[in-house]
Amino acid sequence: MRRERSSRILGLCGGHAAAAMTQQEQTRIVIAGRQAGARLAMREYLDAQPGLDVIGEAPDCRCLLELAEFTGPDLVLLDWDLPGKPDADYVAALRGLECQPLIVAVGKQPEWSGPAMNAGADAFVYLGHGPKQVVAAIRWVVLEAMYAQSPHRDDL
Repeated sequence: MRRERSSRILGLCGGHAAAAMTQQEQTRIVIAGRQAGARLAMREYLDAQPGLDVIGEAPDCRCLLELAEFTGPDLVLLDWDLPGKPDADYVAALRGLECQPLIVAVGKQPEWSGPAMNAGADAFVYLGHGPKQVVAAIRWVVLEAMYAQSPHRDDL
């Protein structure tokens, strides 16, 4: 599954192209968070960053699955305290979508990192570290996925 997801990020398969590290292409992001004000603030911050494009917001797990299926994001920014409680089955459901989004979980409690990573998130960011760390995590998981698909990765 990782190979297919990475291929899509590089735009080698059908669907949405999303190499975030170039000027020509954007990483399409859906933000899932319980508080509308926090989602709006994160949206404005991410949209101001080169290579990132927020394409939607969801207030709970049910809406997130529907939105992700409809919009085909490259990445989901997932509040680990989202109503409907994300867990391994929920992350698997996101991964089972045709778009196979990368998942960056965020949370107000640093101890949520273990459950989020064990459930299959690509990264976890403690929100106490601020939005710059969220952007850094997004860029890292996108680069990691690109590297995983690179035919020259063994040459580096």
